[in-house]
Amino acid sequence: MNKGRWVIQASMKHVHPAPFSSIAIPASEDPRMRTGLMDCTTFEHSCTRTRLRHRSGIVPLLLRLEWAFLLDHVASRLSFPPSMSNFSLKSEGRLTDNEIQAQAIIFIIAGTETTANTLSYVAYNLAVHPDIQSKLQEEIDEAFPNKSELTYEGVMQLPYLDMVISETLRKFPIAIRLERVCKDSTELGGLHVPRGMVIGVPLFALHRDPSIWPEPEEFRPERFTKEAKEGRNPYAYLPFGAGPRNCIGMRFALVHMKMGFVALLQEFNIRTTPETEIPLEIGKVGLLSPKNPIKLKFERRQRHEEVTPHEGEESE
Repeated sequence: MNKGRWVIQASMKHVHPAPFSSIAIPASEDPRMRTGLMDCTTFEHSCTRTRLRHRSGIVPLLLRLEWAFLLDHVASRLSFPPSMSNFSLKSEGRLTDNEIQAQAIIFIIAGTETTANTLSYVAYNLAVHPDIQSKLQEEIDEAFPNKSELTYEGVMQLPYLDMVISETLRKFPIAIRLERVCKDSTELGGLHVPRGMVIGVPLFALHRDPSIWPEPEEFRPERFTKEAKEGRNPYAYLPFGAGPRNCIGMRFALVHMKMGFVALLQEFNIRTTPETEIPLEIGKVGLLSPKNPIKLKFERRQRHEEVTPHEGEESE
């Protein structure tokens, strides 16, 4: 390598169809050289994004972030003026291929399986309690008459829907426990908690504590009216955790579930069958999931129908 030059090796074979050769970067103080380098790296970044344009999913996104870090590193080494830098991503290290795969897998597990399990529990609760299902459908039909197109604003302004999902998450919190590491030694309830100790919060037990939730085995969406929530310690209900390290996908998950169930209940009634397990038996490993499959049936709604509010009703 010639004196006065340094080389960054960019391993981007997973992005480019041909091997991506080394970039030789002049270590010159000449502003024209810096501008030229910025133009080249910006162009290469644009080419990379173009190649990824037809690839969707988590992995291509993480690959783009990895390339953005490389450009950040180049800009910082050459001390570009802030006005010239178009790169904002900062990191202490680049992602390896294994780390990219691991992040993609955890995104799928954390963002898909948890939501799917919760939707199953919501459907189960509505099938077992047709009076609650009827009340929820009335709210939906009033907000979206004649099965009109759903809107984000309209769905997020359905209070009873929010109450139904919240009560489902109380009875069936997908994460049955939380863990936090104590940052500083402290006293908690007369017990000394040293720095670095892991504190476990048993969510399943907390959400079914009869001193907080009377008759906790009963499904009662009214536990989550505005008045009821204001009169209760907010840390008694933690389906998504709390504080700066709560679930990063909480809002997306709630929107996902609400939109899905509004569309579903516009078209169908959810009913139990002779094979529906009542009460539901919970499994003992991993995320909170039923021990056996939840078996329900869906009946297409008729116009101007009325759902008879009898708990446990089965319709053939």
